[in-house]
Amino acid sequence: MRLGRYELTRELGEGGMATVFEARDTQLNRLVAVKVMFPHLARRKEAASRFKREARAAAILDHEHILRVFDVGGGEVVDGDLVPPYIVLELIDGASLAELFEDRAVPLAELVAAIGVAICRALAVAQGQGIVHRDIKPANVMVTSKGRLVLADFGVARVDDDDSVVTRTGAILGTPAYMSPEQACSESVDGRSDLYSLGATLYRLATGTLPYSGTSAQVVAAMLAGNRRPVEHLAPAMGRELSRVIDTLMQRDAKDRYQSPEEAEAALLEVVSNGGFPDADALLVEYFCNPIDSIDRMRGQAISGNLQTARKMASHKRVPLAVALAQRVLQLEPENLQAKALVDSLATRKGQRIWIAVAGPMIVTAFVGLFFQFTRPDRPLSSYADAGSEDASGIAEDASEDAAILVPMAAAGAQADAGLVDAGAKAAADARSGRTGRRSDRISSPVAPPADAAPIVEARPIDSPIDPDPEPAQLIVSITPWCDVVVDGKALGRASASKRHLLAPGPHQVSCVQSGTGLRWQQEIVLKAGEQKTLKGSLLPPVTIKLALSKGLRVKIGTHKAESGGLIKLAGGRHLVEVLNAAGELVDSRYLVLRDSCTLRDKPRIACFSQ
Repeated sequence: MRLGRYELTRELGEGGMATVFEARDTQLNRLVAVKVMFPHLARRKEAASRFKREARAAAILDHEHILRVFDVGGGEVVDGDLVPPYIVLELIDGASLAELFEDRAVPLAELVAAIGVAICRALAVAQGQGIVHRDIKPANVMVTSKGRLVLADFGVARVDDDDSVVTRTGAILGTPAYMSPEQACSESVDGRSDLYSLGATLYRLATGTLPYSGTSAQVVAAMLAGNRRPVEHLAPAMGRELSRVIDTLMQRDAKDRYQSPEEAEAALLEVVSNGGFPDADALLVEYFCNPIDSIDRMRGQAISGNLQTARKMASHKRVPLAVALAQRVLQLEPENLQAKALVDSLATRKGQRIWIAVAGPMIVTAFVGLFFQFTRPDRPLSSYADAGSEDASGIAEDASEDAAILVPMAAAGAQADAGLVDAGAKAAADARSGRTGRRSDRISSPVAPPADAAPIVEARPIDSPIDPDPEPAQLIVSITPWCDVVVDGKALGRASASKRHLLAPGPHQVSCVQSGTGLRWQQEIVLKAGEQKTLKGSLLPPVTIKLALSKGLRVKIGTHKAESGGLIKLAGGRHLVEVLNAAGELVDSRYLVLRDSCTLRDKPRIACFSQ
């Protein structure tokens, strides 16, 4: 098939309005992607107009994170036949974020934030030209084989100079799960609508789930009510800071969101830099070019980077941020002693400030009461104690949001102060009646405990020997493909051959779970003191792949290569499947989750079918 100078070679896929083909530009001798509108839609004037508007919207945009448009054609009648409208685009050798993370979440918060940074930069260019994309979602963000992120499909875009009819029609288009509330309600939208959709996209990448699910009506109703769980509740390892940025992006009212892509980009860049990564684009290139080998290094960098930033924030007295970063480190590495020490230190410092704020005035009030009791015997001491209680309670209410954790301490302080006041009152009464006695007598006089008092237990002398705690055991969980380790019901983060978990000696129930797939590996173990134990396994059994390919093609999966009719045996899991021609050139590639033995075909797209 041929459209003008473009020779269509094979179908790549299709969307709601068009089919996308790989094609060869016969004049420039290069491969391109040609998006051809469905013939039945090409006959509808309104649909054809919107299709061409996509080309107009994208053609004026020139940025590394935006899919390039080379040409546009069709829409005219030739020899009595209507040539369907088509758009000639940059051919991406890669896959969409929806395909890459089809059944899982992005493994690191810094990577999620870096993806957001790339999209923000693309949106800044688009909105600078008066263009609102209106359909930001993982399926419309492509990743090239070299790790470059590209925003595609401006088919629902609105240009500021569009007529009202086209704009109003476009308002009902898009994907409900990622739509902003104003777009879902067919209200007027601006660039902040794209920022909401960006937040929903990052939510999906961070948690592996949609912010809202169900029918379109259920999604819209939940969206308007704001009934979604925060990212940090669903995926604690993503951390409070990324969760906060996504929550701001997804605010119900546009005025409560970030007001520009640049503002959102700055917030996301802070998440990236907190992890010790200076360049968001470089981080994405490293990961997408070699995801398996790079992720352990990146996780180690995120641990050290967040810990270093937490210390810096603590020195600048930004305690809430320092605590959030240190707690993120503990989510990535639960036994990190430095992070534990920092959290304990910050909690102690906060507690001291609140104790001074709450208990300090109470003690001062008590001593003031004693002073006036001796100097003004005509006034009952209880009135001072009452006044002190009122003042202290007012201070306690105003201390800080962290005061609640110290209420028991404040109560104990109040009781101690009350005891001090009672003792002072008794001393003053004794002085007035002449019952002073010698100080040594008063100190040595025994006081009989109440009949119902608890028995007194003699404390251990401070220099007496204490039995040392048994040395903890070290556990390494190395399970393929990716999964999250759970020991005795407690989540310990992603399984990794380089991560050690410190556990008490004794029996433990260990499992490794892949969220969203139902896959689980588990085993009961008994650890000895000081033992280092490694658990290895796979969530999936070995699979056998039978190849049924087009003539002259062969497949490469990891280190395995075979031609049509051949068999490849490998461990079940997620694998990059590459189709090569006779010259060894890459024809197509795709990540597939291989759970069972199957037959692999290359048409219409690489896929594995049950045998």
